[in-house]
Amino acid sequence: NLNYENFDTSNNNADQKKIHFRAYDNGEIVFFNLTSEKLKLNKIKLISDNYSKDFVLNSNLNKSKFKKVFSKKINLNFNEKKFSKAVLEYSDNNKSFYIENEIENSEFSPENILLKKNNFNKQFKINENTYRITKGSYFVDQPIIISEGNNLIIDAGASLFMNDDTYIEVRNGELKINGEKDLPVIIKSRDENKFWRGIYVFSENLDNTSQIKNTKIFNVNYFNNNKIKLTGAINLINSKYIVHNLQLINSESEDAINIVNSNIDLKNIEILNAKSDAIDLDFAFGNIDNIYLNNIGGDGIDLSGSNIRLNYLLAKNIKDKGISVGEQSTAKIENIKITDSKIGIASKDSSSVQGHNIDIINSELYDLASYIKKNYFNGGIIEITNIKKKNFKKFLVQKSSTLIIDGYKIKPLKFDVKQLY
Repeated sequence: NLNYENFDTSNNNADQKKIHFRAYDNGEIVFFNLTSEKLKLNKIKLISDNYSKDFVLNSNLNKSKFKKVFSKKINLNFNEKKFSKAVLEYSDNNKSFYIENEIENSEFSPENILLKKNNFNKQFKINENTYRITKGSYFVDQPIIISEGNNLIIDAGASLFMNDDTYIEVRNGELKINGEKDLPVIIKSRDENKFWRGIYVFSENLDNTSQIKNTKIFNVNYFNNNKIKLTGAINLINSKYIVHNLQLINSESEDAINIVNSNIDLKNIEILNAKSDAIDLDFAFGNIDNIYLNNIGGDGIDLSGSNIRLNYLLAKNIKDKGISVGEQSTAKIENIKITDSKIGIASKDSSSVQGHNIDIINSELYDLASYIKKNYFNGGIIEITNIKKKNFKKFLVQKSSTLIIDGYKIKPLKFDVKQLY
């Protein structure tokens, strides 16, 4: 029962950072408030090649909260007209703004799982709150967005060939990628010269458990759904995560894997050709076992505010640190071999590393480094036993930090940490 009238957008002072909307050819329009302020939805103009129609909305869009973007959905009566474009007028503090978007196919609305399959006789199975992608080959032309509170299961033998503008997003649900040793799940870009947009799993329920098992991922960039951009290719946030037998090759993101505020179990992971960090853990705790890293453009494993046990790491050709432990992290590490890194192992900023059976070869600057990077923290601590002494040649211990090797305490030096960055 919306009214409509003409309105002018000639004074278009567009500000797309405040609001985002998606309009569909069935009349459904979804608005997202990207601010912590209440906004006013004024009018919307729908445009075709030779026709336009204007609707008065006169509706408030409530403010968003931390970790929760407020959204509102309305339905307009298109009267079977086919529109190609929508222009929204909205207000913030009595100042008007305009945004223009294309009209989308309603099959691609966020309530749907957005895939096109080469065999349409096998449809996706939906049981209660769970979407399931069964064994088979899928050409993914639109993002896979699971409606909030629902789960996504990908069965063994599923192969997803992703367009470069697609991604997988699960909010307040669980992701279960259930590959098997002889029947892995494969997720890769359709064009080997392009990169798809990654995976994002977020939950407000810390008891939710998601898992990625026996999976091969190729040619992936950072997560980007045009509303938020995250640092990781795989972003796992605020839950329990099990990642076993994962191969990730060719990552263009800041972090190949980024896990935040979560309980983790990582085992048998291989990451090759990462543009920056391989595994980045922020406020994570749990176990990491049997990791292979090669050709990493940043850190191999980067910890911040985390408590981790790491057993068996082989890291080669690491442009920065093999293991970086910072910002009040604790790491207990064993059976570690790092070759050709800038720094083998670094402990900084009130962090502690306890290690056993460590081998570091051919470091550019230091094999072991303990220091303060941010002056509001204390120094770092490294205590190592059973090292390969013939390979250890270069140490850095800044004053207020500690480095102990097989019971011998290395003398600290006055050092300007800016030389490392």
